[in-house]
Amino acid sequence: MINTVIILAGGLGTRLKKNLPETPKCLAPINGKPFINYLLAHLQQQGITHYIFSLGYKAQMVQSHIQKAFPQLQTTFLIEQNPLGTGGAIALACKQTTDETVLVVNGDTFFKCQLLPAFAMHQQFKSCCSILLKPMRNYNRFGSVEINNEQQIIGFIEKKNTIEGRINTGHYILDVAQFLQHEFAQTFSFENHFLEQYFSSIQMHGIVQDDYFIDIGTPEDLEKAQTELPLQLPFLPNASSTLFLDRDGVINLEKHQDYIHHWDEFVFYPDAAKTVARLSNLFKRTIVVTNQKGIGKGVTLEENVIHIHQKLAEAVAAEGGKIDAFFYAPDLDSNSPNRKPNPGMALQAKQKFPSIDFANSLMVGNNLSDLYFGRNAGMQTAFLRTTKPNILLPKDLADVEARDLNHLLQILTTPI
Repeated sequence: MINTVIILAGGLGTRLKKNLPETPKCLAPINGKPFINYLLAHLQQQGITHYIFSLGYKAQMVQSHIQKAFPQLQTTFLIEQNPLGTGGAIALACKQTTDETVLVVNGDTFFKCQLLPAFAMHQQFKSCCSILLKPMRNYNRFGSVEINNEQQIIGFIEKKNTIEGRINTGHYILDVAQFLQHEFAQTFSFENHFLEQYFSSIQMHGIVQDDYFIDIGTPEDLEKAQTELPLQLPFLPNASSTLFLDRDGVINLEKHQDYIHHWDEFVFYPDAAKTVARLSNLFKRTIVVTNQKGIGKGVTLEENVIHIHQKLAEAVAAEGGKIDAFFYAPDLDSNSPNRKPNPGMALQAKQKFPSIDFANSLMVGNNLSDLYFGRNAGMQTAFLRTTKPNILLPKDLADVEARDLNHLLQILTTPI
């Protein structure tokens, strides 16, 4: 897991001087909130715990904002007295961590990357540096990166009119020791003097993810961000929202290739009952929806499932919360309207509670079928990486992702 991010936020923002005459790019107002808030909200979703900021222009303004808006973050601020270039800034920041691997991002770029699967590939490749790439069509602002079938980087193409290619998102997974073993000048370009100079002689790979990306470095994209970036924020529950939860792998441990047959086999994740209780207090209603194929197969008694749900509700109530209803699908036929990913259980919930608004609801699950269930009912979705930490999610399927329920609660209760 990557715990530390280096955020390069020291640039002058020359192209935005007319738009932001006295404001650093990373603090550019986006629909009333500084751009950096959106970036930090996403990085917190990805499990980052240590934030190293490399600052230059208006450094005190940036530092003051972050300390005030995000007092809970573990932060380190490095202020350049003289410009070090992107490479010099990264090298200096790498010396501030004991982590073996760091994420490097630009403070004026937002890429809704999936860090855990990217990190898993980086480890598999034993790469010194992995560049996160995004497929793009009809562009001229960005250079392209060429990779072979093994995803090794084989070339960089300068900015030009391009019909189709893979752009460098400015997100790098970097092996600290391998990077620092090279001899660099104090001031150097990470792109020119490291990536382009060393890609043919060291392990350097491209990891392709087709997720939302924007660079606010031009007035046009700064304007576009005003409407696009707010849509990338985590779901914010309100007094009329409904929370839908999957059960196994979300609230409790799954049994490998088996079902939970009795309450004695039901094992909560750490603090899960307390977390469900706290989540339930953020929403008007909390509903559990679970596929229970074991009933249909005749290996799990329906009365035992009902008993499990009664005991689960009691455990959550003991922590000060409430589960309003349970719906389960014993159906064996994957085409059954009640079996996830089909939305039948959501429609049953709507019948029981007519005021449910699916557009104001959040479905939380650990499987793709949970996310498709949510989407098929018109809900926001949250993916927990409890059982499939390295899976690469299809584009736009999850609005939020988190390690587990505790992490999701943190995300939903941390304002940007």
